[in-house]
Amino acid sequence: MCEGLRLLGATRGSRIAVPRFICSDVTASLCCEGYLVVPYEITNQLQPDFSSPRPDAEYVLIVNYFGFACDVDSVVRIWGFTARQILEDNAHGLFSRDSGNRWLGQRTAIGFTSFRKTIRVRDGGILSVNDPALAKVAGSRELKPEPRPNPWGLTFRYLSAALSHRTGIPLMNISRKVKRQFVEVTVESFDSYSRVPTAVSTSSLATLEACDVTAETTRRRSLYERLVPVVERCGGIALFPDLPKGVVPYALPLLARPETLKEVRRALWRRDLEVFQWPDLPPNDFQLPEWQRHLALVSFLK
Repeated sequence: MCEGLRLLGATRGSRIAVPRFICSDVTASLCCEGYLVVPYEITNQLQPDFSSPRPDAEYVLIVNYFGFACDVDSVVRIWGFTARQILEDNAHGLFSRDSGNRWLGQRTAIGFTSFRKTIRVRDGGILSVNDPALAKVAGSRELKPEPRPNPWGLTFRYLSAALSHRTGIPLMNISRKVKRQFVEVTVESFDSYSRVPTAVSTSSLATLEACDVTAETTRRRSLYERLVPVVERCGGIALFPDLPKGVVPYALPLLARPETLKEVRRALWRRDLEVFQWPDLPPNDFQLPEWQRHLALVSFLK
């Protein structure tokens, strides 16, 4: 992300508009690089709130939440940002397209996608430099994939998934429940890795290249459509009850209060699907509307 902003021309002290509803890692990394973060509002359809004035910033980060396309054309038309002022956060949008059949992450000068969030691998992200002039500035930095052993956590997930499939016992859900009871996870700081780009591991790249995109697209869209009625029977509210064409969902986003979320988890227990609240919130000065505090995800990562 920060590498992309530098290519766009951002420097220490540059003002970066960021949706108020965002993971704390994003704001922490921007602050670590010396950028000034300017929050802007989003609607309950996860789009920038264009009824608000244009953010007072030189650059804007737009987010394709959970694989659903941000309306980048309106960011240009209504707020007046140019393609070279927009960084497209497509961390969740591998395989997704917008209503105009454009690949997410490739609709502005710079975009980035984290394919490890869609495919279970140890590492891997894609920085898309879509402007030919900026591509020349970026130059060619060949980073050859490197062999790295998988961390024990990833190995455990692989084994659990295989055993769950054979036995029908939701081992990952059991391990997550134990972890939630005994481990408290906090985000205290952020270490910026963007200054020294590193090569992806050979195993991650091989898994990505071997992925059957058509099959994975079908699996995710079919799973989404099957789960919406389940979530709604539990009292949850799917943000997108009708799945737009072109979207390959990273997850099913829903609104649910704590008791409702417990019902959703119970209903999906045997499916071995992770249900969690999102995101890990930024500091208190990023005050969120009430509905955003009740947003949860049914993850489709297998």
